[in-house]
Parts: sequence; C-alpha cells; structure tokens
Amino acid sequence: MMSEQEPEKVDNYQILDLLPVFVYLQEQDYTIRYGNHNFHQLFGEPGCRPCYEILRGRSEPCETCPTFHVFSEGGVHEWEWMSINGRMYMIRESLFRDTLGTDMVLVSGIDITDLKQAEDDARLNEERFRTVADFTYDWEYWLSTDGELIYNSPSCERITGRPALHFIHSPYLLVDIVHPEDRAAMEKHALDELQTDQVYSLDFRILTPDGTERWIAHACQPVFNSDGNPWGRRVSNRDITERKHAEEALLHAERLAAMGRLVASLAHEINNPLQAICNSIELMMNFPLEEEERQSYLRTVWQEIQRLKKVAVEILDFARPKHMRKVPTQIADVLESALSLTEKQLRHNKIQVKLLVPRNLPPIFASPDLLRQVFLNLIINASEQMPNGGILIISVRVLPDHVDIVFEDTGSGIPFDKAKMIFEPFYTTKTDGTGLGLSISQSIISQHNGQLDVHNSPAGGAVFTVSLPTALIGLPEEELQREYRPRKTAAKSKTSHRGR
Repeated sequence: MMSEQEPEKVDNYQILDLLPVFVYLQEQDYTIRYGNHNFHQLFGEPGCRPCYEILRGRSEPCETCPTFHVFSEGGVHEWEWMSINGRMYMIRESLFRDTLGTDMVLVSGIDITDLKQAEDDARLNEERFRTVADFTYDWEYWLSTDGELIYNSPSCERITGRPALHFIHSPYLLVDIVHPEDRAAMEKHALDELQTDQVYSLDFRILTPDGTERWIAHACQPVFNSDGNPWGRRVSNRDITERKHAEEALLHAERLAAMGRLVASLAHEINNPLQAICNSIELMMNFPLEEEERQSYLRTVWQEIQRLKKVAVEILDFARPKHMRKVPTQIADVLESALSLTEKQLRHNKIQVKLLVPRNLPPIFASPDLLRQVFLNLIINASEQMPNGGILIISVRVLPDHVDIVFEDTGSGIPFDKAKMIFEPFYTTKTDGTGLGLSISQSIISQHNGQLDVHNSPAGGAVFTVSLPTALIGLPEEELQREYRPRKTAAKSKTSHRGR
C-alpha cells in the first residue's frame, strides 16, 4: 500500500496468497497482470486478460470503471460489488507501483455475502416486529433499564388522544395523563414492578385532552436479550372503558335487584311482629280477659316491640356509613378483646378456642372497634353452629401484601347452594335472626379494602377468612418492633391459647 504522494513498491507477491481475500493488480489498459491464490480459485488464471472479461464476462470495458478513479485521484477507494455468480464483495483499491516503476491499482475483495444476508434478515425481522407492534390494537411501549421510553406504538393516539411522539419527547407525560385519584396507585405500581420479574398488572384511569376518562388495563414485564441481560420493560395497555361501563351497569342492576329483595325481606321482618302486636292489642280491647292472660299479651307486645327495635338498629347499622378512624392496630389485641366478650357464651356452649397468632405480627391501619364487631359476629356465629360443643380455631397468616384472619369451626358447615347467599341482607337460617350480621361485617371489611370469604373445610365445618391489606409505611420504629403479648385477662381464659 502507498500514499498518494509516494506509491508503494513491492517486489514479492507470495505473501498475498496467504490472505483469505482475492487480490489482483490491474494496469491502466484494464489488463490484470497478477492474481493471488484466492483470485485463481474464484476467477481462474488472469493470463493478462482485461478485468471486464474476467470479472464481468464482457467483451468491452464497462461504461464507468471505479478503478480508474484511483489512477486519477489517488487515495483509497471502497465499494461493494456483486460478481456474476451472485456473491457480494467489499472492494478496496489503492495505487501500487512495481519495481519497474509501473503504476497499477492493487484491488482486494472480501466476501460479505453472508454478512449482507444476515443484515437483510435482521432488517426484515425488525420490520416484521415493528409492523406487528405498530399495528397492534393495544397501546404498547418499551422502557429501557433506566426508564427511558424507547418505543411507543401508534395505537397510543387512539387510546390517549395524543400522538406517540409526544410521549417520547415528554417522558413525564405517561404519569401526567393518569387520573389524579389513581396516580398514587400508579406510582406505587411503578415502584413495585421493579422488584419482580413476573407480569405485573393494574387497572387505572387516564384523562384524554378533552377531559374524557378512559379505563386502562395495564400489564408489564421485564424483557431480556439473548444473553439474559435486562433490556427494560415491555408494557401493554388495553382500553377497557366499555367493559368497565358494562360492569357498572351490571352492578347497578344488581343493586336494584338487591334493593328489591331487601324491601321484601324488610316488609316481612316488620310485618310479623306488627301482626303479633295488633292481634294482642285487639284481644285485650275486645274481650274480657283474666289479669294473667292480659299480662301475657302485654309481654308479647313488649317482646315484639323489642324485636322491631332490634331490626331498626341493625338496619341503621347496615345503611348508615360507619365511623372509620384508622389507626395502627394489632390484630391479636382485637381478637383477644372479642374473645373476652364472648367467653361466657363460648364456655356455656362448651366451645374450645385455639388462638394461633405469630410473634411480631405487623400492625395494620384499621378501625379496632369495627374489626372487633366483625370478629364478635364471626365468633358468635361459629358458637351457634356448634350447639353441642366443638372447636373454634382462629389463626392468623401473614402474606407479602395482606394478612388473613381465619375462623374455622367444627360445625355442620354451609350448604353449597347457600354459600353465596349468606352475605345478602336479611338472609338467615336462624329463627330469631335478622340476617344482617354478615352483611354488615362484609361491608366493614370492604371499607378496609379487604375481603370476607367463606368455604367449608375438608372436615365439613365452616371457614370464614378475613383478608386485610398490611400497611407498615409511616409507623414508628417502636411500633414495628413490639412483640405480641397476650393480655392478662386473656391469659386467665381457659378457652384462649396462643399459637407458638
């Protein structure tokens, strides 16, 4: 090789036979004077034939010859060339001077056919993948490992009302469009998703430029390259606004139907004692009665009035909003308080209680009074389902994001066809019950963002599970470290046993 000012002089070509490329020397009259071993294998012996005959199978020079630029301009020239057998080569040419001082062009060519094919395949695959992503109906985007938005599908505009590029240029727009009431949940989701390699999903609302609310079903998961290194997160957002509206319409219809059943049950609950009161008063007004018989009717009137008052109180408890003052609450303390209040009834019914509570149970934000009301109702219900004695096991299980309080009895259980009805207002299997206890309990747990479920155990008894979300953020350190210790009153109870 040589520079434009001083052509290179070479007097030994044998080293060129060792190169994995074809090399030849071309004179200004197109004659190929020399070709290395690789050139011979590809194109045969040069035999001082012109380049256009050997390389292109032509009988006359090409209209434009790239090689002649080197003679006139010097320097190094690179270009791609396809041979008559369909192979692609990267050609590199530079000025060369032999020992006799003759100027020629040294040409080398490396086969890049496989490389070009791989590039074409990669480009085609990229186009295919981009076509799939760009024309998907859902709004898809891709975040890099540092949170940068590196791809945003065009469907974004159909769902959000904003062009996809707006999100690329304004990184915070993804958060800004979230409905203010859902923003805290979305920000928590953004933190939680970084701690898991599983699919993470969330439903939330966004606001379009004209203020329209749209519901989004959001799902994201980490993506990795072929070496297993993280490449960020892939996100899919589906517009579920119509589905949410349909669910709301169905829920409204169910509420109307429940209200109809409530009114019918309420009329029945009120009518029976009113009928007994009317009959008793009518008998006392229209017939001469002995004093003892008259007192009996008066007791009936008083008892039925008390029954009406009880119904009225439970209806008010069911209908009016509960006072929700949430404070850091130890579940163990609330359970022991409820057990101490029911201790006499449990002992009378020969119910053995096993209380299994782990040490260092984390506190939750809750209303202790309302939770006690729920626990009391579940304990009393379990006791009444075991009139001849039995065992009530109350256990607490701590899970990553919630805590379960399980009430399992050894009674006769709940018939399969009744399990879905027991939480409905005024549904009861008791002769003197109003059927509002479990409905009120479920309402209280719902206000705590929890769930109250029921099923039968393998042994046949009923199992009620109260699931409540845990909340440790913001609690003082001494509260987090406090161990659970049974109260002195509970320690004296023969029916309460703390699990180890």
